[in-house]
Amino acid sequence: MGIDCYEHIVHLDDQKILIYHNITPEKYFEDENIKKYIRMGLKQAADYRKYVNYCIADSNYNRQQLIHMGYSCRIDVMPVHISLDRFNHVNAKEQIIKEYSKTTNFIFVGRVVWNKRQDDVIRSFAVYNRYYDRNSKLLIIGDLGIDVYVNSLKSLVTIYQLQDNVVFTGKVSEEELKAFYQTADFFSVYE
Repeated sequence: MGIDCYEHIVHLDDQKILIYHNITPEKYFEDENIKKYIRMGLKQAADYRKYVNYCIADSNYNRQQLIHMGYSCRIDVMPVHISLDRFNHVNAKEQIIKEYSKTTNFIFVGRVVWNKRQDDVIRSFAVYNRYYDRNSKLLIIGDLGIDVYVNSLKSLVTIYQLQDNVVFTGKVSEEELKAFYQTADFFSVYE
């Protein structure tokens, strides 16, 4: 996303490092103000190559985006690290553990948006469910942000006859998330 103080930042005398996690394309949003800041962010990200000394991208895909924008400085890839330490003092919700303890569970944790490709996750899960384990579950955990996309995913679930196997939880508490992690047999990540 773009920032209003960009001109101030680029003219600071300090060396600059960019940690790039990409900018979600504006076509995935309806709010015009968000779209404005996405366009601003893309323009600023491309311009920033003139001021930055080093970049870290969280995936090779994002590294390639920076190269495509004209970055010539060193760009290292450092995948996002998910620390489970935050759950050390959280009690897992027992109801979830009981409900999902007898199934093989796939989980996807993250915003439900087009660029995260939950549709591909559902298609892959459909193959596993059909040919290997009819008792398996896919738990899509996270903000159900864009109604049009969520509805298309639910239609896909219906097409594959997975209504009893795919669960959209929406946002969950830390206690619920810990329980989902504890019951997971497979984790799905995008990119």
